[in-house]
Amino acid sequence: MRPDLRSLVFILALLCATRGSFAATDPKPVTEPPPAAPNPISEALCGRKSSESARADALNAFDFAAVPESWRNLKREELDPWLKVMVCDNVTPDEHSLFMRRRRVLQVLRSHLERAVRIDHFEQAVLSLPKWRPVHDDWPAPGDCESCDALRRAATVATNHAVNWPKRKKADVIGSWLDGEEERESLIALLCRAKPSPAARADMEKRFRYYTWTPNGAKLLEVAAWFEGQDILEECPNR
Repeated sequence: MRPDLRSLVFILALLCATRGSFAATDPKPVTEPPPAAPNPISEALCGRKSSESARADALNAFDFAAVPESWRNLKREELDPWLKVMVCDNVTPDEHSLFMRRRRVLQVLRSHLERAVRIDHFEQAVLSLPKWRPVHDDWPAPGDCESCDALRRAATVATNHAVNWPKRKKADVIGSWLDGEEERESLIALLCRAKPSPAARADMEKRFRYYTWTPNGAKLLEVAAWFEGQDILEECPNR
């Protein structure tokens, strides 16, 4: 083969090899990921149709004394996604207003649940109240020992309320936590009003020590100590 043809063949072969190398290293076209599906909770809170629409609609007239069926069987932790979700995309002013109204109801619901947990803890203290079933005695008379009389009345009231305490069904769902909430709050207020002054116990122990050795007197000291327990003091701080 002539030298000039050999050179031409070599150059063509080199060009083909170079083109193949560039083609092998060319980047592949970038494919954009598909847009994420709308959050059904966010969509529902904005008033848009989604799988959570029924639950969101129930927030419009939420009755805390009779929790709507769509919310009754949710666990407490299932409320968190509703409180944390962002407002829907491309929101209109009306949708934003609806979203915020429903979000405020959810915040109130969270407050009720937090209060219910504290009441549940207080219930353990109520159920541990030493029951007051006085043995009849005429001494000391109310006029002779006002502090004894104050403790007797407090023990009677507290025992009656503890007996009537509405026990909660122990299920970790919203309906169970809120059922009977108003009744329990009412009884807590009555128990707090019955709380005797700490001075009553001290006076009885000082002036009528012999009485504290009787069954009635000893039981009154137990009831007074119950009223001074940490759980009661936290719930009734101003009494």
